[in-house]
Amino acid sequence: MERVIGIDAHDTTEILLIRHGHIPASNAQQDASLTETGREQAAVLAAYLAREKPLHAVFSSPLRRCLETAEAIAEAQSLSVTTDPDLRELDISLPPETSLREAMGDHAWTKYREKTQHTRRWDDENPYYEKSASIRARARRAVDAAIAGHRGGRVAVVTHSPVLNAYIAEVLGCEIDIVYQPRVASISIVWARDELRTLRVLNSTAPFGTL
Repeated sequence: MERVIGIDAHDTTEILLIRHGHIPASNAQQDASLTETGREQAAVLAAYLAREKPLHAVFSSPLRRCLETAEAIAEAQSLSVTTDPDLRELDISLPPETSLREAMGDHAWTKYREKTQHTRRWDDENPYYEKSASIRARARRAVDAAIAGHRGGRVAVVTHSPVLNAYIAEVLGCEIDIVYQPRVASISIVWARDELRTLRVLNSTAPFGTL
């Protein structure tokens, strides 16, 4: 049965860019599972999308917190999840059991934090973080692949805050990397037609009754 998506036909593809549900704060750079709150968020999000946003496909980062969120969304619409390594978390090459502050030293870390707050770019003078050009390229690659496989349809892409920022920065033509602070289980919407990409919604938590 054809899935009715409710947007202008004419080969316009709707991409729902979704951040994973809640995880323990200390596990942000690890392959953590969702907390109980995160699982509840995924369930609410899945029910909302099944009701309001019928999907053609669901794509996900291979990390557990995204997969668990994506699987809830897909199950509610009798779909399967396609994982894409390009949707993975920001690559960080720190020594084991070492924080960024420990690796850089207090003075360099403080200087880096101050500069980042001004430039809103995470790779300035930081040899441990994936470069902006790299994460932007893979974010584009992943979303473009989803579009190419489902042109004129609606797809969900479940990923991480840095990837969301990277892709939306590309859509908006921003030089900064940190465009916004994605809420957990939030939805941003981009419309794609030919080579045009248009941001329609940013950081929505409508499934939870909030803006």
